[in-house]
Amino acid sequence: MIARVSYLAAQYLHARAKRGKFPDFRVIPATTFILTHAPELARRARVLDVGPRSVREVELLEAQGWQVDAFDLFPTDPRIRRADMARLPVAPASYDLAFLSHALEHAQDLRAAADEIGRVVRPGGHVYVEVPLGAEPNRHDRHRFDGPDDVVRAFVASRPHLVASDVRGGALRVLLRLDRPLRVGLVLPDDLHVRNWVASGLLAMLQARGHHVTVFAPARCLPCGASMHEALDWLQGGRLRRWLRRDLLRTAVFVARRHSPVYRLKLALRRRRARRYTAQEAFWRAVYLVVNPERVARWVDRHLPLARRARRALEDHAIDVLVVATPLVDGAETELAHAARRLRIPVIGQAATYDCLISKGAWLGYRPDRLLVWGEQAKREAMALHDFEPSQVVVTGPPQYDAMVSPDADPRHEALGQPFVLVAGTTQAYWAGERDLVRLLGQATDEGRIKAQIVYRPHPMQRETGWVCELPGVTLDPFWSPGWRWQAAEFSGLAWLLRHAACVVSGWSTLVLEAALLDTPSILVGFEGAAALGDWPHIEPLKSWPGITVAKDPADVLRRIEQALRCPSHTSDPCWVCGAWKSPLGFGLPSPPHALPLHAQRIARFDGRARERICGAIEAAVGRASA
Repeated sequence: MIARVSYLAAQYLHARAKRGKFPDFRVIPATTFILTHAPELARRARVLDVGPRSVREVELLEAQGWQVDAFDLFPTDPRIRRADMARLPVAPASYDLAFLSHALEHAQDLRAAADEIGRVVRPGGHVYVEVPLGAEPNRHDRHRFDGPDDVVRAFVASRPHLVASDVRGGALRVLLRLDRPLRVGLVLPDDLHVRNWVASGLLAMLQARGHHVTVFAPARCLPCGASMHEALDWLQGGRLRRWLRRDLLRTAVFVARRHSPVYRLKLALRRRRARRYTAQEAFWRAVYLVVNPERVARWVDRHLPLARRARRALEDHAIDVLVVATPLVDGAETELAHAARRLRIPVIGQAATYDCLISKGAWLGYRPDRLLVWGEQAKREAMALHDFEPSQVVVTGPPQYDAMVSPDADPRHEALGQPFVLVAGTTQAYWAGERDLVRLLGQATDEGRIKAQIVYRPHPMQRETGWVCELPGVTLDPFWSPGWRWQAAEFSGLAWLLRHAACVVSGWSTLVLEAALLDTPSILVGFEGAAALGDWPHIEPLKSWPGITVAKDPADVLRRIEQALRCPSHTSDPCWVCGAWKSPLGFGLPSPPHALPLHAQRIARFDGRARERICGAIEAAVGRASA
C-alpha cells in the first residue's frame, strides 16, 4: 500500500509538471513514423492512447482519421478516462494500435503493463512505444531502455515482432506487431454440439489457423481435441439458478410465444411430463395479463448474481472472444455469457440447428453481438423474431455438412444391398409409433411388396436396438452406434447412405434436410404422436418441396415408397418424387433437375466452405482480417 501511494504521488507531481508542454513536436513525427512502416493503419483504425499529456495529443491522433480512446492516471479532460495502464477497463483485442509516447517507462510493473497492452491490442495489431534512451531510473521514470530489445522483452508474452525502430531527439521509437494467437472460448453445452465441432474438423481448423481454443463442455465430453478444456458443469451457478433457467424461466418464454404452434406443442409435452409444469404455465398466464412473461424472465436472469467461477475461468484463460454454439434457453451457457459481458468480451452465437430461432426459445439475460446461422431463411428469422440487425447476422452454413460434400468410401457400404429405403429414427416425443412402422415395412419387404431393403438408423439417444435384428427385411445401419460420435467418418458414412437411398422415411429428423441437399426424396410421417402432419413450423417449409411428402397413414407410407422405387420412369400420375404432373395431353412434365437441393440451399448453405466462413466470422469479431 505504501509503495502504491508513493508511486501515485510521484506520477501526479510529474504529470503536473508536464501538462503545459505542447505535444505536437512528438506526436506528429510519431504518426508519420507509424504510417511509414504500417501503412495499413492509414485506414480508419481503433487506437488506444496511454498517458496522453493533454487532450491536444488525442486531437492530433484523431486528425489522422483514427478512433481514439485515451486513458491516464490523472486525466485533465472528460475525453480522457481514468485508468492504470496495467488495469484497463477495455475488452480484449479492441484496438489496432496502442500509442505509448513517454508512458511505458512510468509503469509501476513493466511486465504487467505490457501484458495488459497486449491483451487489448488485437492479434496482428501494433504497439508504438517512445521512451527515453538510456535514462537512469528515478521516482517517476522507473525503467531504463537501452535499445529496442528491451522493449521487445517487455512484450514477450504477446509474441512481438519488431517492425521498425530509431532514435530521435534522445528518445527511442519502436513499432511492434503483436503476433499472439487469438484466444477463443468455445461453449459446447451438449454432446451434439461437441460432435458437430470436432467431427466436422472445425475445431481443428480453428487451431490450425493459429488460434488458442479453450473448450467449455460437459465433463463427459472432455477431452475433445482442444488446447485447453474446462468442465461446463461447474460454471453454471448453483442448483437454484439452474432450476430457474431450465424450468421456471423457460416456461415463461414458451407461454409468451404460445401463439406459435411449436411452443403450444412444447407446453403440451411439458404438461404431460410433470404436474409442476401445469402450475408454472398457469402462473405465467396470469402474469401475462399484466406484462409479457418473457420480459420478466429476461429481467430476472439479468439480475441474478454473477457466478464467480465463470468470470474467473474467462480471466484465467484470457479469452478474447466467446463463441456459444447454441442459443437455447437451458442456461448452460448463460453464466459464461454474463461474465463475458461484464469483461466486455465479444459474444458470438451459433445456431447449432437450422430451426433454433423458431423453436428453441430465446436468449434471456444476454444477447450475442453476432449470430452465425445456416442460411438466408434463418437470417430473416433472426431479424424478424429476435430483432437482430442485418450486419449482426452472418450466413455461414452448418460446419458438419462440409464433411458430406465429398464422402469417403467405407468397406461397410458393401454390407448394404441396393436399392434400399432409409428409415431415420427420432425421439419418442416426435414419433411414438416408430417401431410399429419399421416392423410393417420389414414385413412388406419380406412379402415382396417393397422390392428394396429397409435400413434403419436409430436416433443417437436410443440404446436398445436388439429388436431390429429379429425383423425380416430390416438391416441396422452399419454406421450407427449409440450416442454422438466425434469422428468425421460418421458424416461421410451418413452422406453415402443418403446419396444412395431410394428415399428416406422419418417422423422428423434433420436427416430430411440433409437428404434434400443430396437430392434424395423423403417421406414424413403425419400420423401418431406429437408431430402429426408436421405441425411444427420448421417442417412447414419442407412439406411443399418437390421430393418431400407427408404420409397420412402406414398404408400411405407403403404406397409412396413403391412410387419412389418406380421413379423417375413414373409419369402416369402426379409424382411427389420428381414433381412430374399429368398434362391434359396425357404426358408428364417433370420439375427442373436438382429442384430439391435448390430448395434446401435456402435453409443451409452446402458448398464445403462453412468452416472457413465460421473461422472468418470469429476473427472478424475482434477486428482481425479474415484469412
